[in-house]
Amino acid sequence: MKQDDAERSSLDRIPTGIAGLDTVLGGGFLAGSVHLVVGPPGSGKTILANQITFRRAATGQTAVYVTLLAEAHARMLAHLAGFEFFDPTFVPHRIVYMSGYGVLEQNGLDGLLELLGRTIREHGAMFLVLDGLGTAEEFAPTTSVFKRFLLTLSTSASLTGCTMLLLATQRASDLPRPEQATVDGLITLDKRRVGARSERELVVEKMRATKYALGAHAIDIDQKGMHVYPRLEAWPFQPPSMAPPQGRLGFGVPGLDAMLGGGILTGSSTMLAGPPGTGKTLLGMSFLLEGIRRGERGIYLGFGEAPARVIQAASGIGLDAQGALDRSELTMLWYPPTEGTADAVAWRLLEAVSEEGQKRVFIDELRGFRNMVTDVERLDRFHAALWAELARRGATTILTETISTWDRAPNESVLPQAAFVDNVIILEEEEKGRRLRRYVASRKVAGGKHDPNLRRLRISSHGIEVERPSARRRLRGSA
Repeated sequence: MKQDDAERSSLDRIPTGIAGLDTVLGGGFLAGSVHLVVGPPGSGKTILANQITFRRAATGQTAVYVTLLAEAHARMLAHLAGFEFFDPTFVPHRIVYMSGYGVLEQNGLDGLLELLGRTIREHGAMFLVLDGLGTAEEFAPTTSVFKRFLLTLSTSASLTGCTMLLLATQRASDLPRPEQATVDGLITLDKRRVGARSERELVVEKMRATKYALGAHAIDIDQKGMHVYPRLEAWPFQPPSMAPPQGRLGFGVPGLDAMLGGGILTGSSTMLAGPPGTGKTLLGMSFLLEGIRRGERGIYLGFGEAPARVIQAASGIGLDAQGALDRSELTMLWYPPTEGTADAVAWRLLEAVSEEGQKRVFIDELRGFRNMVTDVERLDRFHAALWAELARRGATTILTETISTWDRAPNESVLPQAAFVDNVIILEEEEKGRRLRRYVASRKVAGGKHDPNLRRLRISSHGIEVERPSARRRLRGSA
């Protein structure tokens, strides 16, 4: 069934066309309801309203956009022309832009109500935006008169089935306001400074008859328009299957798989922790390519080295990552170690693993998420939610954590995220004369026995090799 047919078959919901926003709203707006969007200048109110307006027009509905502001429509449309959702053929046949300021100035709120009602009837409009609610409030002699104006709008929306969006320039701190108790839904947009960074976010303050996602959700605006990324730990994901894991998955390194009792459990999460240069990325790529060899999909998410360098390094030890990429058996996602939105990256990763079937995921460098999250207190909940949802979607996940130096084996205080993963594998190195030696040991392995002894790890052009265990060597600092 096409998306437009699905929309017509559900008369009680009006999808916004902004995927993340529809997710937060539990499917979209209630048809024939009135919603208020508030936020400071530059928070994205106009883009959000127009993006929804063009989406409604694309489904065949007529929409009306009424402004009470000084900005001319031609100028606003010129600014919108750079977005992919903008289609000039919709104007003025499916989208009617008009100013209501003159009527408001001459005939007050009653005149504006008459204009809105007449326009909805004449055009058969099913969606209306009133941009500049604060201007309408200025023409109200009392708060009671303004409330009556809003109640009349609500009644009109209910009788005509026309969904209305009211825009107001104010901050969340200005609430409560008279309109807060009158409208069916209230959404606040904000643009705030966090150190040297600026972040946009969206909060659904209320939405009648809707199970919406609580809290602040990240916003991005690019050439496609606005994107809303639901806060990962706030979204009620489906519970994981109660069925026990089916089998173990190996790294394609016989010695390592043997020390793990045959590999790691399907659907589990595994941390590879160690200093730079100990082989974490190559082990992760070996895990992906072993799965591809067995007919499973591989997904790489990196924050540090560019994909071309990762592919080159894998090729240097005999791993054909480029071939897997060319055959579309390997998906590589990469984000530079600069500013970004952790929830945006997480949702794009979840999209990549949404297809049916077993797949393997390799997240190279947890610090990538840490650098993006401005509220460090949510980091544990964010990671726990991401690992759980990856498992529910059939993914077995490997992730790396870089530790500079330590005097003994890393413990929970050094690896705080270790508590949220099923398996922990430690890599370390030591100097022997002029030579540097690598070692690997399993800290914990879920679902079976494992060998905790320290093993020699060799990486060469012939591949990755893990030696047999030595009873005399254990991970430094372990009991």
